[in-house]
Amino acid sequence: MTMRYALKEEKELFHKRMLAEYQGKSAFLDYYFKEIFEKGQHFVLDEGNIKALASVYKGNYHIGGKLLKGSYIAYLDALEKDEAKSRLLSELLSVLCHQDLLTFIKPDDLKLYSEYDFKVAYRNRRYYFSSQGFGFSDVSQIKDVDDPKKLRYLYNRFSKLFSGYRQKDESYFKGLLTELPLIDHKIKIVYDSNHNPKGYFIYEVLRQMLVIHECVYLDTRTLNKILSYALSIKDNVVLTLSEYEKIEKVYEGIAYDLSDYMMARINDYALFNTLYDVKVADPKSALTIGNKPLFLKEDF
Repeated sequence: MTMRYALKEEKELFHKRMLAEYQGKSAFLDYYFKEIFEKGQHFVLDEGNIKALASVYKGNYHIGGKLLKGSYIAYLDALEKDEAKSRLLSELLSVLCHQDLLTFIKPDDLKLYSEYDFKVAYRNRRYYFSSQGFGFSDVSQIKDVDDPKKLRYLYNRFSKLFSGYRQKDESYFKGLLTELPLIDHKIKIVYDSNHNPKGYFIYEVLRQMLVIHECVYLDTRTLNKILSYALSIKDNVVLTLSEYEKIEKVYEGIAYDLSDYMMARINDYALFNTLYDVKVADPKSALTIGNKPLFLKEDF
């Protein structure tokens, strides 16, 4: 078996496979393959014919006061039999472990990824709000986003409270503003009375509810404005936060659940422990060095 980089003509395989997976999102996929795909590294498992595909994106992650290079396996798929997926992952990790200390993957195959020393490191906490009895705030200072610089400023202010977060520049947020309408998501920014930016949120309006997929806020007053805006659109709102943002202390009795969001792998514990002068043996302990909670909203 042989893992190699995908040839130009083979990259069409990725497009066809993802079209089947992302039904109704062809506009987003057109954008993705035009603007994002080439920023990644793309591999195939070739055993006389193509058996499996993988896409990897690199990023810089803030861990314990240092900036570490990491890899995110954003796509891993077998064309025929599932065991090809395992074979490609094995070969892929043998390469990535020489390039990056960290590797991340979404937990869509917990059993398989656990066999390769990935562990769930980050979970989402999903809160369920109803308009009934909610203490609404004024939402007149919630606006459309007109400047990606403001989003970067808010992300940097918010994420510094955490560990594990990926470095995101202005071009990331510029691309985000183009991408979101293509997947039927919206983004709004929140200002205070002096027109200072205080937060932003990304949401999707569904038939029965509104889902806030990402929420960045500098204080609880801003959070309440965000929820007030969402509940003015739909009577039921799902708010997705990190598992560490325990807002049930503010909204007593609010229902919530937890869901696995990201698995992580430390590719060289000896090197990691030497770099930080620590003795960690699992990804979550490594990512939260410095006693900061983990914030790991990964994407392309």
